[in-house]
Amino acid sequence: MNFAMKRFTSFALPASLLVMLASCLEPPDFSNVPVISPLPFEHTILSTQDRLGNRVTRDSVVFQTAFQDGDGDLGITADEFAGKGDPRLKGLNNYVVRVLRKTGPGRNDYREVFPTVSYSSFFPILKPDGKRGPIEGTLRFSQTFYDIANTRRKDTLKFQIKILDRALNESNTIETDTVIVFPPVYKP
Repeated sequence: MNFAMKRFTSFALPASLLVMLASCLEPPDFSNVPVISPLPFEHTILSTQDRLGNRVTRDSVVFQTAFQDGDGDLGITADEFAGKGDPRLKGLNNYVVRVLRKTGPGRNDYREVFPTVSYSSFFPILKPDGKRGPIEGTLRFSQTFYDIANTRRKDTLKFQIKILDRALNESNTIETDTVIVFPPVYKP
């Protein structure tokens, strides 16, 4: 199983907009430490050809994570990630993913199989206006696995996810349901 692609899509609706739409409601009182919760994920298996015409199987999982943050300081720019600006943000993976593989028959027989940095990434600033205030929304993280040798090995995986804000506050850690990549019933 090889890592090939990761991609983010984010949807953020500033709480202040919600307040304007429903003026009788008070602004939400979220913690300045981000809080996340899991949402259902999408799992797709595709068979395509590579540049040489060989059949390659791709197994794609898209995770959705709901988030809330009281001061809205979520996300970093590509320049900050590259080291331009705040030195604390250089190379910061603010979306941290641990990949766990089932290693035995027991319910808790999982072990981390890949370095965290390989599957972690960063997501962009979610409040470009820079105004402090509550924010909530959904982050979508796409992870693609390639079965280069077409071995179609069945792996049972689950993922532990947390996010960091610009002040380096860590959210809670969530764990996804299990997903079977390259299940044996798949036929390209």
